[in-house]
Amino acid sequence: MEPNNKLSTAERKVLFAKHYQLVGSLGEAAALAGIKSRKTVYLWIEKDATFAELYQELKANRADQIKSKLYLSATGQLALTQPQVTSAIFLLKAFDPKQFAEKYQMQHVGAEGETLKIEFVPAKRNDETG
Repeated sequence: MEPNNKLSTAERKVLFAKHYQLVGSLGEAAALAGIKSRKTVYLWIEKDATFAELYQELKANRADQIKSKLYLSATGQLALTQPQVTSAIFLLKAFDPKQFAEKYQMQHVGAEGETLKIEFVPAKRNDETG
C-alpha cells in the first residue's frame, strides 16, 4: 500500500489500530498504515499513554480471540488442525508471555533437601608448584 503522507499522526494512529485488529502484526499493520518504520509505533507507545493503552487493549483482544478458538477446539465445538493449535499456542505466548510462557524454577539442594554451599576455589596455574 502506498503511504498517504497527507494523514496526520492522529489519523495514522487510527489507521494503524484498524489494520492491527485485522492482521495482529505490528510490522504489517504499520506498513499497511503507511508507517515507514516499526520504531515509529514503538515511540507512539512510549510517548502517548492513550495510544499505548489502545495498543495493549488490541493485543489483549487478540489473545482473547485466540483463547476462545482454542477453548472451542478443546471442547469439540471447533475443528482445528494440530498445526493450527500449535501456532495458536505460540501466538498466546507472544501476546501474553506473563500468563502463557513456560516458567522454570531451578533449585539446587543436597540429598536431604538442605541448602548447598557453593564455594569458589581458584584453579592452580601450571607455573605454580605444590
